[in-house]
Amino acid sequence: MDYIRVSASYLFNIKIDNKYLLVKSERRNQFQPIGGCYKYFPEAEKFLSSIGATPEKKSNGIGSLMDLRLIIPQQQLDSFIKWFTSGENRETTYDREFNEELISLIPKEKQQLFNIIQAKKQNSGSFDIFFDKEKNLKSIKPMDIISIALSSEQKCVISDVCKHNPNLLIVTKEDILNGYTTLKDNTKVKIGEHTRNILKLPIQTKEL
Repeated sequence: MDYIRVSASYLFNIKIDNKYLLVKSERRNQFQPIGGCYKYFPEAEKFLSSIGATPEKKSNGIGSLMDLRLIIPQQQLDSFIKWFTSGENRETTYDREFNEELISLIPKEKQQLFNIIQAKKQNSGSFDIFFDKEKNLKSIKPMDIISIALSSEQKCVISDVCKHNPNLLIVTKEDILNGYTTLKDNTKVKIGEHTRNILKLPIQTKEL
């Protein structure tokens, strides 16, 4: 039986003065967009089990439990896509990663400035099948790209945090295309290849 690896995620395209906000990866020595895998809810387990879906063997720790990183029989791919696009019993909002990776780094007295954020789905992820050489499996990686409209005050707060927190960086489009940026001390840091996905055109809207 043929199997497909599924990794369904969302990335934030956060722009400040025509540059892009990135966060340091917890797992890899690189910077990348804020975001991560969608999670499914316990209510989805019955359906996922019925189509033979199993969690990807390689776990990234307790935080990766119930991530939509799965191995499914290829013959069940259409059923999975239908379920995923329905949004039933899975995350359909983007606030979890936004809060964990950005808001948690902002001083508490400033966090209320981010209580309401307009999130726009810039691009919907593709279900095209490709062969993932790293995983040695056929794969799909539906990756939604989410942009947000920040106020001048919100941008100032984030810019200030970036000056003092080495886990956040603001980079140019050219840095992303080059795959690295150079810090003030001339240290070069890697930018994850998948970061290029945020350089896209807008389509649809939602609220965090």
